[in-house]
Amino acid sequence: MKGTYYGKMDVSYYHGDKISEDKECKVVSNDSLTVYMDLEPLASTIADEAIAERLRKIGVVEVRAAYDFCQMDERMYHFVLLPKDVICLGGYGAPETVKIVFSQNFGGDADCLYHDIMFNLSPKELWYGDKKYEPFRQLVYHYEVSRE
Repeated sequence: MKGTYYGKMDVSYYHGDKISEDKECKVVSNDSLTVYMDLEPLASTIADEAIAERLRKIGVVEVRAAYDFCQMDERMYHFVLLPKDVICLGGYGAPETVKIVFSQNFGGDADCLYHDIMFNLSPKELWYGDKKYEPFRQLVYHYEVSRE
C-alpha cells in the first residue's frame, strides 16, 4: 500500500446531500495515511462568512491518519482510519485558530492487486477560536485513489 495515490474526492453531508463531486486529490500511504484535504467544500457549508473565508484562505490541510487493519480477504485489506484533529493556528493579530475534529469510525478498503484505495474521512466538529461552531453538520469526504 505504500506510495503516492491520485484520484477523486466527493463530499456530502453525513446522511444527506452531496456538496462536491469529482475534485482531484492526492494521498500518501506509508505507515499511516496522509490526505491533502481541500477545505473549500467544507467552507461552502458554513453560513458565517468570517469562518467560511478563513477556511477558504487556509485552502488545503494535511490530515494524518493511522491505520487499524480489521481483516484481509483474497486481495482486499479492510481498515479503520484514526485521523488526528487538524489545528490551523491563529491569534496574536492573525485570524482565529481553526480546529477540525474527525470521527474515528470511518475507514475503507485497499485493493493490493490493482493498487487502489477507497476510504472516508468525516469531519464531525468545527471549532473557531475557543467556540464550537454549533450549526456545523457532519460531513463525509469520500476518496477513490490509485497509485500511478
